[in-house]
Amino acid sequence: MLLILTAGCVVAAGGKKEVHVNGDAQELRAENAKLREEVARLRGELERMRGDPPARSIAGRVTSVEDNNVTIPVGAAEGVRVGDIFHLRRGAMYVGRVTIHDVAKNESTGEFDAQHPGRIGPPQLGDLAYIAHD
Repeated sequence: MLLILTAGCVVAAGGKKEVHVNGDAQELRAENAKLREEVARLRGELERMRGDPPARSIAGRVTSVEDNNVTIPVGAAEGVRVGDIFHLRRGAMYVGRVTIHDVAKNESTGEFDAQHPGRIGPPQLGDLAYIAHD
C-alpha cells in the first residue's frame, strides 16, 4: 500500500483522502458551530420581524404620526402599558419600533426609534403596530 503525505492529508493509493484533525481544525469547527447557532438565532429574529404577529399579541394600525410620535388605537383596555415596545410593519417590510409613553383606555402614543437598526421608517398611517406579551 502506497501512502503519500501532503499538506496535512494522507492519500492512499486508491485516491481516498483522510484528513488529520489537529488543534487548529478543532478550533475552527468549534467557531463554526458557534457561528451556525448565531445565524439560526438571527434568522429566528428576522422571521419574527417579517412574519405575522405572534398569537398572543396586541395589534392595531397607526392612526397618527406627528414628528416621531406614533398613535395606535389600542390602549389599557387591551393590556398596553407604558414602556411597551411595538414593532411596525408595512406589508412584509419591517418599519421600526415604537416605545409607548402615554396610554389611555383605547389609545396609546409612543416615540418612534429613528436610530433602531434595520428600520425603513419613518412610520406612516396604516402601518401595522404589534407587540407580544409573554
